[in-house]
Amino acid sequence: MALPKPLRKIEVYLYALATGEKGGLPKARTRVESYLKYLAENPPQGPAGPKGDAGKGVKSITLTTNETGAVTGGTVTYTDDSTSPITVTSSQG
Repeated sequence: MALPKPLRKIEVYLYALATGEKGGLPKARTRVESYLKYLAENPPQGPAGPKGDAGKGVKSITLTTNETGAVTGGTVTYTDDSTSPITVTSSQG
């Protein structure tokens, strides 16, 4: 869900806090605006989570074709050397 563009100054600070867009924040003139501007420019950070397992990437993709050259399927090989089939379907337009 996209946030609507802010209309009032306080909404600008809250929008920046929610989206991370900090450019062009207006000058704060009240204490509340000062707090909100500070939070928008310095969002609170939680503790770092545990390190996750290393992911796997794609090492290669091999495609198979029929006699007319149309791709009919294939195989993807991952960086851990596991494989998955590639299924190709065609729709009748």
